Amino acid sequence: MANLNLSEFTEKLFVTDADHTFIWDTANAISKRVSRNSWLNSGTLTSDAPVTISQTWNNAAVAFTGLKVNAVSTASASGSLLLDLQLGGVSLFKVSKTGSITANNTFNLSGSIVQSSGNIIPSNALIFDYFNQDVVLQRDAANTLALRNGAAAQTFRVYNTYSNAGADTEYIQISATSSGHRIGTNSSGTGASRALLLGTGGGSQWNINTSGHLGTFGSDNLYDIGASGANRPKSLYLGTNIVIGTAPTTLTINPSGLSFSGRFIISESGADGVFGVYNSTASGFNRLQFGGVTDAFPAVARDGAGIKFTGAAAGSTAWVKVPAVAVSALPLAATAGVGARAFVNDAIAPVFGSAVTGGGSVPVPVYSTGSAWNVG
Repeated sequence: MANLNLSEFTEKLFVTDADHTFIWDTANAISKRVSRNSWLNSGTLTSDAPVTISQTWNNAAVAFTGLKVNAVSTASASGSLLLDLQLGGVSLFKVSKTGSITANNTFNLSGSIVQSSGNIIPSNALIFDYFNQDVVLQRDAANTLALRNGAAAQTFRVYNTYSNAGADTEYIQISATSSGHRIGTNSSGTGASRALLLGTGGGSQWNINTSGHLGTFGSDNLYDIGASGANRPKSLYLGTNIVIGTAPTTLTINPSGLSFSGRFIISESGADGVFGVYNSTASGFNRLQFGGVTDAFPAVARDGAGIKFTGAAAGSTAWVKVPAVAVSALPLAATAGVGARAFVNDAIAPVFGSAVTGGGSVPVPVYSTGSAWNVG
């Protein structure tokens, strides 16, 4: 008899017992008895001969189904399959009785994965490379997608370039390890090292460049760290220098002052313990000014190898004021050291160069010889 499609079989041709199908020929005689498990068995082939189920759908009002497996699982093992496609006895694509899909290689889609109701990954996992099960996407909670696999640290990569089986690549990766979690760029082979760019609104306001330095990107002197009144960062710990723009620039530190446990250097300085004040080229110094720019405000300036006290504007009359104290309030001359100066307000008959005696009413300057306070 001629070959028939499954859709062409009639009730007359389909008479079955428990295990077989009986097929009649045109003379109404039984031509073949076929095991039901062998309906689609093509045997050994030497040329392409696909098993084809051919239908023509021709009614726009009907929702057609091309192939349907409707199993009733009264009792079945958990590993029962609705579909198992194999090659050489090895499963390559499986659909379990619960609807889980397992693929043994790349799973390519030309369209979208859509579920008519619920979540695309309800309570189970979408597993890539199933037989290794080392890359697993799972639903952690509502609106939460997780890349996790027990205690195995995971890495997610987004590539800029990929070739030569990963030998020449550029990518950004998010990885988790026992020593810390990392977001960073990487490359291999001929792939170029790239900066890590951070930004909002489609822009890149900040970057970590390929040398590891944090800076702004594309715009100079535009973006701040912290806010002026609230939500500010706490402490800033630096190993070397603070460099602020180019002169003239103002450094403001508020509200309680500035303290250092080690050296404090302005511009450049010498050995430890030296507080140096220099110009921008470290070759000179003008003055240290207190207050405004008129002569009503004092300043301290270098005068050759000495120091002079002057008005802030241009060298007007200035003075140094030392608070007057009683002779008894002076520290020991040895403690103050040779050359120390003070001012007392209760000297008795002071004589220049002689030791001062307190208990009187004469104001007079005094200096330390290292062993006594003398008038002068």
